[in-house]
Formats: sequence, C-alpha cells, structure tokens
Amino acid sequence: MPGKERTSVRLAVPSLWPGGPQAYVSPDMEFYDCFTLMDVTLERLVLTTILSDPPHLDGDCQVLVEYLAEYDVQVIAVKEIAPCPMKTIKQEGIDVVIGLGSHVTDVIDSFRDEWAESVSSKQL
Repeated sequence: MPGKERTSVRLAVPSLWPGGPQAYVSPDMEFYDCFTLMDVTLERLVLTTILSDPPHLDGDCQVLVEYLAEYDVQVIAVKEIAPCPMKTIKQEGIDVVIGLGSHVTDVIDSFRDEWAESVSSKQL
C-alpha cells in the first residue's frame, strides 16, 4: 500500500469491456478486455483512462508489465494472480493488491480505505 508521502497513485485494474469505473473486474490476469487506469487520491478519483490489451502471446506477461510501466502504473489491483505474473510485476516495481471487489468502483473504494488506514497507522 502506498505510504503517506504519495498524494496520488496510478492504479490499473484488468477489466471487462468497456472498462471504466462501472466495469466488472476481470476474474483473472489472463482473461481481460482492457485495463482501467486511474489516478487516485485519498479523497477522490482524479483521472480515468482505458488501455486496450497490448499485443502479446498468451503466457508472456513481461510484455504486458512493460506496457503498464510505460503508463507509470504503480499498483495493479486484481481478483486473482498466479505466482509467475506476480513475480514479473513486482520485479518491474509495481505493487499488487488482490481481491478488492467485483466492480472497478469497489476496487477504488477498498483501495482508498486500505491506503487511508495505512496512512493513519503510520501517523500514530
């Protein structure tokens, strides 16, 4: 979870078409239609962008991770993730959070709640 020193976080959520805050979160990192990218602060959602799936071979998560890194993604929120993609994502310096909700809006709310909790506990 981001520390209190960050004022915003670029969050990516693998989503079902058409993406965006009202979209369903993809059930798995391998089966998604697009990524919903959001700049999130503790107070609100600042910006939403929809990224199409980059061309890559099934099972080749390195291309996908590099693609997300080009967009300065700091955190990926997924329902489930296998160990290999998790390792590849973390090696690129991107954090992973798991199981925050079924809709992108659920993910945003849960992410901000956990972030706020971590900031509050660091201030104690």
